[in-house]
Amino acid sequence: MQGFFNTITMKKKTIEILATKKKPSERYNALFDVFRKVSKNRREIAAINKRGVASLLSLEYSIKKHFGIRDVEIHSFATTPSAPSKQKEHTPTYTREGLESMHYQKELRPLAAELSEKVGVDPSDQKKVTLIDFILEHSEEEDSEDVEVDLPDEAKEGATLRSIFPFLSSEDCPDEFKILVADKITAYEKWVENYKALEANKNLTNEEVLEHAKKAVEGFELDLDIMEELNYYKEHGEILGEHPIFAAHNLQKAVNAIKVVDLVTRRNNLKTYIARDSKKVEDGEIAKDKLEAFQAKIKEYEDELVLVEERIAKNDGK
Repeated sequence: MQGFFNTITMKKKTIEILATKKKPSERYNALFDVFRKVSKNRREIAAINKRGVASLLSLEYSIKKHFGIRDVEIHSFATTPSAPSKQKEHTPTYTREGLESMHYQKELRPLAAELSEKVGVDPSDQKKVTLIDFILEHSEEEDSEDVEVDLPDEAKEGATLRSIFPFLSSEDCPDEFKILVADKITAYEKWVENYKALEANKNLTNEEVLEHAKKAVEGFELDLDIMEELNYYKEHGEILGEHPIFAAHNLQKAVNAIKVVDLVTRRNNLKTYIARDSKKVEDGEIAKDKLEAFQAKIKEYEDELVLVEERIAKNDGK
């Protein structure tokens, strides 16, 4: 479970880097520092380290693929009112490997000079090894300070989502998406609340840790599922339908796809399935651990039968 939270923390850090670091050398060093900690591909790490800043595009592709980061998440961070503007500016974390790969005149010396001006301390000399040690020492000092970030409240989160997904404000936006937006905000707040509880309180019992972790994971996974639906609709203008809220939509779509000549056959089959499976339940033939899923399937047959009957009635009336 701890590994899960480490991954989430690193993903959030990576999104922040991608959204805020514009200078190639800073962007490379910050991303490479994350990538070398999370990737198991030693060969790729070595190749990226050897090429330095020249490999920035490949590094970005690899790290976004590793965490499953979508462009909309980067855009969301960059446009969230409470994100960059309320953070204290701080120096990015550098790696010795990344600094050694920098061009001495064009990158390393200017970076050291910029940092020297910021911290008010000069390096003892201009040798490459001295400048690298100087940058590592003082960037770590600044990065060790806590950075306060105000989390977006419900209103800001909703406004941000509507700026990213304009269709949410459209009159023909499916009602399910309006429900999903509210659920997403709740899921996000649930994840933050339980994650912060785990981080802040080191005296929790094992049971309390597991409970907070379970709720945090549930909130995070639900948030991802909802984002998947929103992104798909934005890109394709169609409902993906993998979230449970679209079960009725998917069932209606399936019934609409049945050919008119096959409707009566489907109705008869559904009646057979319902009678057969209901009898199995009544006779106690279904194991307790499978009963709930079995009854849910019967309910699905019953819901489909209603829709099939409606289509038959409409066609009979024509």
